[in-house]
Amino acid sequence: MAEASLWERSRKRAKHRCRRERRALLAELCQWDSSIHAWLEDRGPGDLTLISIHDDATSRLQTAQWRTWSWSVAWMATCASGSGSGT
Repeated sequence: MAEASLWERSRKRAKHRCRRERRALLAELCQWDSSIHAWLEDRGPGDLTLISIHDDATSRLQTAQWRTWSWSVAWMATCASGSGSGT
């Protein structure tokens, strides 16, 4: 129908995403991520949570830890062990 000019698209879609500039300073912005998965398959305690913190300026991994839970306590423990340390 479009080839026969019987139908035309009413609007063009806007660009979905745009890249933002990275932060300039180390530890100015840290990105947190957690993934619950059976990482060790049958060799471990079942589902583990991998909590990781990446620095935005350098893309460097600040810390990553395995936890058997994904609560505030686990997040706080991970934060205390590596967030913003610059190491």
